[in-house]
Amino acid sequence: MKTIRILTVILCLPSIGLAQSSTLKDVYRAYEDHEDAFSINLNGSFLSFVEWFDEDDYDDDFDEIREEIKSIKILKIPKGRFGMDREEFRRLNRGVEREDFEELMTIDSDDSDIRVMAIERNRVIKDLILIVDGEDEIILFELLGDINPKKVGKFSKCIQFNGI
Repeated sequence: MKTIRILTVILCLPSIGLAQSSTLKDVYRAYEDHEDAFSINLNGSFLSFVEWFDEDDYDDDFDEIREEIKSIKILKIPKGRFGMDREEFRRLNRGVEREDFEELMTIDSDDSDIRVMAIERNRVIKDLILIVDGEDEIILFELLGDINPKKVGKFSKCIQFNGI
């Protein structure tokens, strides 16, 4: 019986390492099928196919980090009456603040505010999130994996939010 418990714990450890923020999971569930929302989930080995989409725009820096990424999730939600209201947005922010996320950076501009937060364990980023509060929409970006913090800057050069 003791052996079964130990095996169960060992088998669950990989999923614990990739545990998605429960706050974001709730938001994804609430909005991923919303008529005006945009949702994309890229998991596992699919990331190795990314270079096939447009070889002219492919960035070699992405190669350095892609193997460390287990999942990428992006959710674009309209604001207001037909989307996320201010109270839901406040709950989202309070929820991630209660979890183990460390705020790495905030960017305030005329048309949007961005929060960059991460959960880091043993000098490895396990969960990196960006919360973009735009004029007409909220964009949630989540990266799960075992990511070297020194490579996050290279990854940020590879992504663009324009046109999502």
